[in-house]
Amino acid sequence: MDAECAGMLSGLLRADPVLLATTRLWLIRRLLRLWRRSSWFRRWNIASAVSIPAKRGKIRILLPDGFREVLDAFAAGLSPPLSQVHWAWLRGLWGSCGGLYLPRSGYYLALRVAVPEVAAPLWRLLGETQLPWRDRFFHGMHEIFLRGQEGIVTFLCNIGLSETSLQLEDKAIMRSMRDRANRMSNCDTANIRRSLRVSEEQIKLAMRVRDAGLMPHLSPAMRQLVEARLEEPEASLAELGKKMIPPITKSTVKYRWDRLGKTLSDLL
Repeated sequence: MDAECAGMLSGLLRADPVLLATTRLWLIRRLLRLWRRSSWFRRWNIASAVSIPAKRGKIRILLPDGFREVLDAFAAGLSPPLSQVHWAWLRGLWGSCGGLYLPRSGYYLALRVAVPEVAAPLWRLLGETQLPWRDRFFHGMHEIFLRGQEGIVTFLCNIGLSETSLQLEDKAIMRSMRDRANRMSNCDTANIRRSLRVSEEQIKLAMRVRDAGLMPHLSPAMRQLVEARLEEPEASLAELGKKMIPPITKSTVKYRWDRLGKTLSDLL
């Protein structure tokens, strides 16, 4: 219990050595619940140090004198290899300063800490997870982040958030199905537009052939193709080929239209 409580409080540390603040009410509820089983319960009544605003605003925790040093010492003493204590501390830290983001593509997990006394042991422990963590200094905070669904699920499971990892996997499945449906829809729309454009071009060509009085001069197969297009202006190339006697393939239909267009351009 000490490790997770220490992680929660460490993730809230800022420049002020005694005043912590957060907007995560659920974090405070869990902290108060775990605190009763921690070794610090008899030394410090954290419930009396918590100030919750009546309406909106940040929840504040006033640390007792010297407790900031206790938290720093606890973090400094966390050295590999990883154990249950380390994962509990990381779980508490994740609760206070972690975030999981789901942009339009990909997944993004980040932990943002403000003080180097927490950033250093955090980076040291995360390096032992064999996951591709990266770090940067962002808006005055030390941000350590992880991209990719597989790595994020592994980390969440290790800190004991199996339900959250399952929800993420469900989200990934739904997103994959939605993206696939969108791609299929976009592909179908593009195919329809392309088919209509080709049909329009072929109708114009067929009408030019008819109006120029060239129909009697065409071969029977070519004349049949022109007449079929005029009768079925919205048919695709494959559908047009099936109407021929004998039926022909889509590629043959395209070849004959290309040849007809070249012949017409030479005559006109």
